[in-house]
Amino acid sequence: MLEKSLQNQQIIYCDAHCHLVNCRELNCDQKPEKWLGASTILNIEEWNKADFDFDLFYTFGMHPQFVCKENKEEINKNLDFLNNLLQNKKISAIGETGFDFFTDQFKSNATCQEEIFNNQLQLALQYNIPLVIHCRKANEK
Repeated sequence: MLEKSLQNQQIIYCDAHCHLVNCRELNCDQKPEKWLGASTILNIEEWNKADFDFDLFYTFGMHPQFVCKENKEEINKNLDFLNNLLQNKKISAIGETGFDFFTDQFKSNATCQEEIFNNQLQLALQYNIPLVIHCRKANEK
């Protein structure tokens, strides 16, 4: 019964978030009447590609895998960008942020992941805004 009513309403649901930029790349950009969910954006380049015509909650955050790849200058640039988005009320949440210890490389950056997570947590508290958490293989640390 519920499934049938959802099909008739053309509503797309996601669990906690989706990556609308990736959806565009897969040519699934037919706009339904109503979207419910959050689209996470993980870096400035993605933000500049984003289509904000959809009625979604938009988030921006530094994914834990991102901090493993970038240098300190790039990390600071993204944190400044995040702060600017918050000041201008452009996002509904911070994320996706958190911890990822799936590979040895990611595990070796645990300290950096924690530092960046704490930076984003402080911003979330400061702006009273939720976090979209990424946690993979990091529950037992």
